[in-house]
Amino acid sequence: MVAGFKRVEIECGGDTTANMICLGDNNVLVNASNKIVIKKLREHGMKVHVLDLEEFAKGMGGPNCLIMPVERV
Repeated sequence: MVAGFKRVEIECGGDTTANMICLGDNNVLVNASNKIVIKKLREHGMKVHVLDLEEFAKGMGGPNCLIMPVERV
C-alpha cells in the first residue's frame, strides 16, 4: 500500500470500470454507467461525482479521455 492512498478492490465489469478521475480529498468523477463502481466507492467514503458519458462510452471513451492533465495543489 502506498502512503496516503486507500485501495478499493472492484471486480472488472466492463471496458470502462476503472476509467475515473481522482480529484483529491476523496472526490472522484465516474461515468454513470459504472453503477457497481459508484456504489463501492461510496461505501468506502468517497464523494462520487457522476457524469453521463454514454455517448463517449460507445467509442470506448470515459472521463480520462475527455481531459488534459489536471494540476492538483
